[in-house]
Amino acid sequence: MNALFTSITGLLPLSNYTLQVIAVAADRLTGGDAVAIVTFTSGLDATLRMQLSVSASAKKEEKELESMILAEFAVINEFDTNEVTVTVSGMLDFNGTTYSDKQNFSFTLTSNQVIQFQSTTELTGTRIVSSEPVAVISGNVCLNYQGYTACDVVLTELYPVNSWGTAFVVFPLLLNKDLKDRITILSAEPNNTVYITTENTTTQNLILQEGSFTVLELTGPMSINSTKPVMLTYLFTGGRNFNFSSFNIADPFLSNIVPSSSYSDTYTFITIANYENYIMVVAHQSDLTGFSLDGQPLETFSPEETQAFGFSAKLVYLGIAGGHHVITHESATFGIYVFGLGYYVAFGYTIRNDLLLSGKNIIGNLKSTGITTSSISVSWSAPNGSATGYRVEAIGNPSKNLTVSTAFAEITGLVPGSKYTLRVIALAADNVTEVDAVTITRFTKPDIIANLTAENITTTSIALSWSAPNGNAIGYRVEAIGNPSKNLTVNTLFTEITGLVPGSNYTLRIIALAADNVTEGDAVTISRFTKPDIVVNLTAENITTTSIALSWSAPNGNAIGYRVEAIGNPSKKLTVNTLFTEITGLVPGSNYTLRIIALAADNDTEGDAVTITFFTEPDIAVNLTASNITTTSIALSWSALNGNAIGYRVEAIGNPSKNLTVNTLFTEITGLVPGSNYTLQVIALAADNVTEGDAVTISRFTKPDSVTNLTAKTITRTSITLSWSAPPGYAHEYRVEAIGTPSKTVTVDTLFANITGLLPLSNYTLRVIAVAADGLTGGDAVAIVTFTSGLDATLRMQLSVSVSAKKEEKELESMILPEALFPLANVAMIDYTLEFLTAAGVQETFVFLCWMSSKIKEQLQKSKWCQPTSSNTVHIITSELYRSLGDVLRDIDAKTLVLSDFLLICGDVVSNIDITPALQEHRSRCQEDDIIVAMDSKTSPVLHYQKTPGLKKLQLPMFDYQTRNDFVQILGNQIHLHVTGEQYGARVSNLLMYDAVSSDVVRHWVYPLIPEMNFTDEEGQACTHSRRNVYRGADVSLGHGSQMVENMLTGRGTIIGSNCQISNSVIGNNCTIGIQKHSNINIQFQKRPWLYNTGH
Repeated sequence: MNALFTSITGLLPLSNYTLQVIAVAADRLTGGDAVAIVTFTSGLDATLRMQLSVSASAKKEEKELESMILAEFAVINEFDTNEVTVTVSGMLDFNGTTYSDKQNFSFTLTSNQVIQFQSTTELTGTRIVSSEPVAVISGNVCLNYQGYTACDVVLTELYPVNSWGTAFVVFPLLLNKDLKDRITILSAEPNNTVYITTENTTTQNLILQEGSFTVLELTGPMSINSTKPVMLTYLFTGGRNFNFSSFNIADPFLSNIVPSSSYSDTYTFITIANYENYIMVVAHQSDLTGFSLDGQPLETFSPEETQAFGFSAKLVYLGIAGGHHVITHESATFGIYVFGLGYYVAFGYTIRNDLLLSGKNIIGNLKSTGITTSSISVSWSAPNGSATGYRVEAIGNPSKNLTVSTAFAEITGLVPGSKYTLRVIALAADNVTEVDAVTITRFTKPDIIANLTAENITTTSIALSWSAPNGNAIGYRVEAIGNPSKNLTVNTLFTEITGLVPGSNYTLRIIALAADNVTEGDAVTISRFTKPDIVVNLTAENITTTSIALSWSAPNGNAIGYRVEAIGNPSKKLTVNTLFTEITGLVPGSNYTLRIIALAADNDTEGDAVTITFFTEPDIAVNLTASNITTTSIALSWSALNGNAIGYRVEAIGNPSKNLTVNTLFTEITGLVPGSNYTLQVIALAADNVTEGDAVTISRFTKPDSVTNLTAKTITRTSITLSWSAPPGYAHEYRVEAIGTPSKTVTVDTLFANITGLLPLSNYTLRVIAVAADGLTGGDAVAIVTFTSGLDATLRMQLSVSVSAKKEEKELESMILPEALFPLANVAMIDYTLEFLTAAGVQETFVFLCWMSSKIKEQLQKSKWCQPTSSNTVHIITSELYRSLGDVLRDIDAKTLVLSDFLLICGDVVSNIDITPALQEHRSRCQEDDIIVAMDSKTSPVLHYQKTPGLKKLQLPMFDYQTRNDFVQILGNQIHLHVTGEQYGARVSNLLMYDAVSSDVVRHWVYPLIPEMNFTDEEGQACTHSRRNVYRGADVSLGHGSQMVENMLTGRGTIIGSNCQISNSVIGNNCTIGIQKHSNINIQFQKRPWLYNTGH
């Protein structure tokens, strides 16, 4: 208005009003300071006064009436004549008649007339229908909430039913006070389903009928959606202890809650002086920026923010001054709550711009009658007066505009899930003159989502993902329909549904939601089972050589059956619907991983496997044989059993008993007592070294030991009496033999015997053999030689001569080899050292020999090293006086054999190291008193070292120190190390190194010093190389059924009998293995054996 006066209508009788006038600039936004007065409207009209029948002077009666009156409402009319019908909920008196639930009465209001009703009953749900638009104000005239307040009046203007909404987001205005606020939900239509979701995503569903309502205590943010329109009111209960207020206690107030579909992008509001004034702004979380309050960014007012359900509530304190304010958003709509708090006073209100209508000739009852993904149908009532047509606008993206002559229209070509402000404007006959627009806001249905996929399915959860639908969607309602059903709302393209039952079928539905959180698209549905849970108490029992019985307890949740797997060789698989089964057809002594997997009712969805591992019992060993029985040992052999066995437990049960475990088909039991009976058992073991097969048993005696102190006590011409001492261990009897002409044998159980029937003057070999209790097993014979009488004693002594010791000594010496000639992979160790020096570029080598020098010298002279074609000239120097390296160095010095740098190396080095870099480093130093040492980078042994001539001359008299520490610490010298890279070097200084280097040569780690290279050029030394590092010399004979398995070298001329298995071995030249019939020799070593020819 631009006049200097106005009339404000539609006020309540006997009500207090603060009247403010604010000058506004031409932008219709910028306002000046308010000028205000306070006054009351006049008393009630005659009709109402008649109803109340209260005398103003009767204070006592007024007080009694005041205690009775609780609910009230007033109907305000602006039109000349307006017919009003009231359908009562509760109890109401009118014109002397009492009306109760569902009863109605009517009356007529004239222009600017107001009628007020009060009741001691709850009036919520009362329906008011008028022929012309009216305003209705409702509330409570005397609210006393939990004793904090005293007869407070709370009122708010009610929205007409056609402007109610279906989607609301409610935030508590103040969280930190002792009394919780309350909201009332009222339905005007029957069978209205209301979804109430609290902050922890718990959803409560209830159904309201026409005129029914529910009251909720507001403990936190709440989302309320309904299938049909509802009205929400907010009761601020007042109370104590506000974080934001300096007052101790504030009164209650009543306000409407604006549906999110009726939010606007601009609001003009006022605050009241001497109140602590607040505004709460509610908007989508995606629209948090872009607000302007009184021309300043909202953030400059330091709002307190709360977020829930995709919305954000910002609480702004505006101070205690009254005034005019404008809040806007640059692109989005939002809702506001304005309230103020004082000492025992309070006010609050909301604003709906879509209900601020400024004309009379407007359409009525605008509503949507059909909504699809791309269209909205609307209908309305014709306005008062005449209208020739209507302009229908859908303001959104894209906007649509059409003109119709009917009271309905369908707007098409819209975007799914989008918000549209729908405006209908009545047109005069000139199609130009317009009345004010009537506006509602609606969302098109979101389109269906695409590519719905279930993944990461567990026993209690299913993860879902999908692609966004065409158009817009603010979020998605996700439902899992089953037992139990689950319902949640998300704003992402994925979610996880938890709290499901294992092994259960769920129908999974995704429904896209528009930004009002109410308008829904069609559901996209898939069906999935959760994974069954794992079985429990899985037990294996009754294990045999070919079967295992299993039992288990049912899993939590549901399972239609179970897949049972035995993973091994062979594997087995079966499906059962019981809690037990037996797996058959297994291999004895084999390891099986046993898995039980619960199956869902689709026979496809599986739970996680529960696994245990067991071995079947090994089968029994066969062909158990005892051989090579000695006084303290028994050799056993047997044939491999059916199936598998990692080893065998061998027991000798006797006195003492013995127990050992082997992984071969033979063994020797030692430490037994001579002449004793032993029960011998072989039990096959599975690879767990626990599971055993049945025992195979035989019984044998050890050989009795030899008797001692055999003496011929009495010798006659025809008899000899012998005596002896008992052997260690046991002997049941003794077999006594006189071997001669004639021979005689007797058996006795004493320690003496008399042999008769001999010839005079005859030579007899007398043997005593201890015999075990089986009468068969005999020990070694002890023998003496003597004559029956007839010769004198001197002759007998000359004849009793033992085998010559000279012959034995000579044979022993022929078997001993010096270390340098000891064969390593059938090549003398000194050949490896000389080959290493020659490959390193050494052209002259001095070999110093001491012990058994003749053998070494003979070997070298026959080798390629002493041939004229050798690139390395070898000089052989022998002396029996060498005792240390000092002796050798002093001899070199005395003979002036070396006049420059030299290498000093032992004759047991095996290496392929290139020492050229080390020599170059040494020469580059060009300093006296240096020594250079080559060292292996992994095992760190010193392979060779070099010293300068100056050091030699200076230290020769003192070069008998035994260790490098002595050499450095005592003599004060320096040692320089040269560390090699990936090359090979080692000294064969003991049996362990001999074993290791032999293995390395066979495995090609010392290339090119490998058997097939025949680097010694020795005739007949060449061999062939097969896969798995098997080397075979010339003229090797391999018997039927025999195998050379892996990592082995067989020298020339070796004969291997039938049915032999040999691996990880080096066999010398001309050896014989297993030539007996059915030899069945099995040579398998983790550490390498070395077999060289010393006979068979």
